[in-house]
Amino acid sequence: METTTTNDIKKQQKTLKTLSSIFALFAWLVALGTIIGTGYLLFTPRGIGAWILPAFTFIAGFLIFLFLYAFAKIINILIEISNR
Repeated sequence: METTTTNDIKKQQKTLKTLSSIFALFAWLVALGTIIGTGYLLFTPRGIGAWILPAFTFIAGFLIFLFLYAFAKIINILIEISNR
């Protein structure tokens, strides 16, 4: 028989799994947007120094992707540890 504490923990883990999935989805959407945006900026003519805007766009998008993806993975690892 499960106690109320166990049920509460399972509900919290389910909520955290959902949150982790949302963070992972946002991470992949940011990555896709970064790739599309960088490609667009690279292939639109702007003159001398046209590389700086795509470079900053890619770096910023990549850092946001890493943060969101790492946060999702950390939540997953914490859920796995708490299951033991």
